[in-house]
Amino acid sequence: MQLILQKISDKTAKILLICALLSFVGLVGVVILQVITRLFLPITISWTEEVSRYLFLYCIAFAAPVALKKRELVFVDLLIMRLSLRIQNILLLLSDTMIFILSLCITVVAITYTQLGIGQLSPALQIPMWIPHFSMFILSFFLTFFGGILLIGQIDTMLPKQNKG
Repeated sequence: MQLILQKISDKTAKILLICALLSFVGLVGVVILQVITRLFLPITISWTEEVSRYLFLYCIAFAAPVALKKRELVFVDLLIMRLSLRIQNILLLLSDTMIFILSLCITVVAITYTQLGIGQLSPALQIPMWIPHFSMFILSFFLTFFGGILLIGQIDTMLPKQNKG
């Protein structure tokens, strides 16, 4: 079971990283376009500000769950590494549980948040606002997904191992 979850987790992380990279490249391209038009052309493009904001949101939405999967989010490991292995495991279990529960709660609320944007259009691009709002759902859903996998792995680590004689 753990091996299957790990394979699904790894594939999902690769897809999310590709999406984050595409969002970041798009963000850099839009910002460069914005700078060039402001410095060298007599016109400014009004939609670049809005596109850069949305691409930034999606870049974070795709990258943050992968950081959680790799345990690279903010974590005070300097203090924890000085504690016994048993206490470290308990703190990791507590942390994983809280991340999972919080992310699950945010995912439920993010559905409603996304629905709020259905009847609205963005000011400059005139795209439905559910599109930028959907980034919150993506972020929280995949934080819940990877948080759940970390939680299962931590529980598995803490369970006593059976000897196969």
